[in-house]
Amino acid sequence: MDITRKRIINPQRYLYALHPGDKFYIAVPLAEEDYPRLQFYGLLPDSPARIPIPRRAATTLNANGKWKVLRDLPKEKRSFEHDYHIVDWHGNDHYGTCWQSRWCYQRELVPPTELAFIIENGVLYSPLLLNTDSSFTIIKAAMNIALEMLGRCEVWTAERAPAVPPVKQTEVPWEILRPGTSLQNDWEAYIDKIVEPNPKDSRLLSASVTNICGTWLPTSASLALKTSGAMWSTALRR
Repeated sequence: MDITRKRIINPQRYLYALHPGDKFYIAVPLAEEDYPRLQFYGLLPDSPARIPIPRRAATTLNANGKWKVLRDLPKEKRSFEHDYHIVDWHGNDHYGTCWQSRWCYQRELVPPTELAFIIENGVLYSPLLLNTDSSFTIIKAAMNIALEMLGRCEVWTAERAPAVPPVKQTEVPWEILRPGTSLQNDWEAYIDKIVEPNPKDSRLLSASVTNICGTWLPTSASLALKTSGAMWSTALRR
């Protein structure tokens, strides 16, 4: 499946071709115009696996992590350093450094994922990933990094082949009659055993019995259904 979104929030919706616990890659088959873009992120065809240079949100989070603000906790006093430049009354310049204290929300560092990508045989590969609930943060980061760099990505299996979703098969207890395999006399005898003799109904049944083996019932058969009522419906169901 070719993923072309700008950003992935829930990676699970794109992993339907995999089973839980499967190993896989986030891969991108490359074209000639993709290599200058990857070079901008520090990835070269002949280089080992590298962490992309932080340029935008996904690659910055991967390389540097981020600070999470804890607004539910009390504020703490924090000092900041500033450079100053003052011109006195005589026109003289004064430079220096000062410190200023502020009350700020507490915060914690979310560590970087540090995913390293590699180019092999014209394909960009992420590290080998694992399809588990605990790995969704890493999977999401790998997808968003590829989307930031190239605008597309795919899910490949551990054998480095595109993941193909399994074919969904549904079995139904239907018995379909093949057209032209039963004789008219056989059907007439079968209907006679089920439907009680009725001069009015038998005339309609004889007119439509030749069409029972077809794929659809003509108007005469529909009229027979209305006339004979529940008994004719029972014959068809059997």
